[in-house]
Amino acid sequence: MKIKFNAVLIILLFAGSPAITSKNLRSIDTEFGAMPVRNLEIKGFPQGAQVVELGNLCGNTKDELILGCDSTVYICTIIKDSAHVLFSHSFDEPVLKLRTGDADNDGKNDLVLITGYTKYTDSDVKVYIVKYYDKEPGVSGGKWSVSELYTKASERPQPLYLEIADIDNDYKNEIIASYYESKYMVETVLISFSSGNWSSKIFLTERMSTAFDIGKINEKNLFLVGRVYGDSLGDEGDAYILDGKVKTGLRVRRGVKSAIKIGDGDNDGKNEIYVGDGWHQNYGKIARGRLAVIRDDFTYKLIEDVKEQTNLDQIEIADIDCDGKNEVLTSGNRFFRIYRYTGDGVGDSDGRWQVFKDPIFNSDTLLKPDQFAIGHINEDKIPDLVFAGKLNRRDRGVRVFNFKNLVYSDKLDKEVVTKVVNPDSLLNKPAPELIMNRWCNGEFPGIRKSQGKVIVLDFWATWCVPCKRMFPALRELQEKYRSRGLIIAGVTKVDATQSVAVIEKYVKEEKFNYLMGISEETFNDLAYGVGAIPHMVLIDKKGVVRKYIVGFHDVEALEKEILKLIEE
Repeated sequence: MKIKFNAVLIILLFAGSPAITSKNLRSIDTEFGAMPVRNLEIKGFPQGAQVVELGNLCGNTKDELILGCDSTVYICTIIKDSAHVLFSHSFDEPVLKLRTGDADNDGKNDLVLITGYTKYTDSDVKVYIVKYYDKEPGVSGGKWSVSELYTKASERPQPLYLEIADIDNDYKNEIIASYYESKYMVETVLISFSSGNWSSKIFLTERMSTAFDIGKINEKNLFLVGRVYGDSLGDEGDAYILDGKVKTGLRVRRGVKSAIKIGDGDNDGKNEIYVGDGWHQNYGKIARGRLAVIRDDFTYKLIEDVKEQTNLDQIEIADIDCDGKNEVLTSGNRFFRIYRYTGDGVGDSDGRWQVFKDPIFNSDTLLKPDQFAIGHINEDKIPDLVFAGKLNRRDRGVRVFNFKNLVYSDKLDKEVVTKVVNPDSLLNKPAPELIMNRWCNGEFPGIRKSQGKVIVLDFWATWCVPCKRMFPALRELQEKYRSRGLIIAGVTKVDATQSVAVIEKYVKEEKFNYLMGISEETFNDLAYGVGAIPHMVLIDKKGVVRKYIVGFHDVEALEKEILKLIEE
């Protein structure tokens, strides 16, 4: 991906924005050319932000930017090109969820946060409220207070959800907080303010419910629940609407791990349900990072089954590109994407979904996926997209972006139906055909077209040490039995650790004398039930699977197996 700078585009697209220079405007190369994205270079952000929220706490004409950095919360205002800390407070545990809204129904926004841990440890989940007091709107002379509202001891004190909303439709907001109350059970508590006092009650206890949202469906606030797993060990997850005590199941594809959202993403004037489903207990081998929409008639429509992604972590709905229409923004374990619906908004038959994305996932990717928030941190009236950069023990810093005049693509990744295959079930049956994006060291005609030859498939990866220990033996066997019809084909796939370029470079450096196939999907691993690697599959002259071998294998024993098939 090329990073470009263009001063002319700034004048055309972002004129009047404060503290913006030509260095702030970069472009992402897409099939339609370079798309302008403004990356605001703001100084002074606290380091180590794992969560971010935007909200108007001080009564100004712009939002404050709130960061959870380890166990400290920072409330910042942006002045020109710098972040100024208005208030900070340290807690005993890490700050993991932030939400702004009128929690006590006094007409002013508050900050609510949850502290806890993302690991198993005997500790507490705690809910706090941070309030700002000032006689006049503005930041000057104001006072801040921090109060603990709720605490719950747990062996797995991991917060999962936090919202300020009217969940019981009584025209008053409550605080809704969900967390693990034990290893598998998730508790949702309602915290409300009445007659000068805070009170709490348990609203829901459900096994492995990990995704939540509240929003209006048919003019009524309803609670959505997504479950990563079902009621028993090994059961697939699900999702449902909770209306009082009535549960209405939603059609989803397996587990909903992190993301479910209510909103008008197709701009038809009615809210839909957007869901990140596809999770599976076999994690990256089977799980998919899908985005789907469920309409008010409960019809389910897949938007995209994102290639190389196993989970959607966050879904938000907002007009992010200043076109007067909502978009659906998603952040997954590998990609950040923006979707829009084109058409009259009446239904899928009248329009289609399109996507804006960074086409490359590497160190140069501008829009790296992290937890994000949307709001207005300056007064230019352009929506700001803010990422908190601490993900998976890396700290990419706080990053702020603006978008305008984006061009969207019709090229959405197609659905991949994954299932668990036991490699034993393939024995003495026709071998599944390989699906490859490219071959190195020649072209493989296919298993059906290679009858009369013995085929050895070697599933491997550049990072796999036992795989590398097998390579010399495979080179030797290919050379020794090539004239007798032996075909050895290495099979690998693109993943978070190895791109096509990395694989091709490795293949070239190692000077393999046999075929190497590269897939950008997990089709082949799924078809052959591949778990640990190396995983070898021996296919006879009739195209039938005769044996599979997992892990490093004795070379002499492998040669005997191959020779037996050659001599049949």
